[in-house]
Amino acid sequence: MQCSYIGISDSDHRQLCCLIYSEDHKDKVYESFLTGTCKTFLCAAWDELTDREVLFAAELMQDWYYYSLLVNSPEIVTRLCAEYTASKDIPEDALIELKIELRRRLLEEDMM
Repeated sequence: MQCSYIGISDSDHRQLCCLIYSEDHKDKVYESFLTGTCKTFLCAAWDELTDREVLFAAELMQDWYYYSLLVNSPEIVTRLCAEYTASKDIPEDALIELKIELRRRLLEEDMM
């Protein structure tokens, strides 16, 4: 499951967070989403990745779609963190190849 509300905040601390959690106006749809989805949402990042690895993935991908695909492939995140000190150190061509690989994995899962 991929949550469309996860992202990096625009605050001074730039952290991975729920982008609608701090909204002032919370209607019934939001409350339903929060109690129905958020309380039961778990992914590989929750159990298998360190905080550093989760932040590394978020900084590298900078969008919810590829972030979600990446953290659900924890072996890739762990390898990248071991190979690179910071996400900005990953060459652009390697990032493009990574995105292609993540899309390929997703499509293969759909075929099963």
